[in-house]
Amino acid sequence: MAVNALPDTGNPSKAGKHDRRVYQMGSLSQLKKELQKGKRFIVLDHQKPDLIGTVREVSTVQGNAIYTKIADNPEHKHSICNGGRGLRMDYAKASCYEFGDSIKWFAAPIGTDDNRLIMEFKLL
Repeated sequence: MAVNALPDTGNPSKAGKHDRRVYQMGSLSQLKKELQKGKRFIVLDHQKPDLIGTVREVSTVQGNAIYTKIADNPEHKHSICNGGRGLRMDYAKASCYEFGDSIKWFAAPIGTDDNRLIMEFKLL
């Protein structure tokens, strides 16, 4: 499972602020490591159309789920739900995700008949 990256320019801690490494998520394990408190992502497609285009920020991390708020909008109805933690996203089985330039999360494992997209998002 290789991570697609730009050529290494040395120690990342000494890299300039414009030196951004572009990579594609390759596994659920990588996704969980990346989705830590404060991480933002943009919703590209969603089963609830009113959430398409929103930027969400991880507010709470658990082993089996994360909570996200609408970024820069603490009073939004989705930011104050669940006791102020925001929307809960339970992790599904790895076979329910498709990784590429964006991350697609499906209701059932890829290849299942009558499957539907829950959400497509891109990490920022």
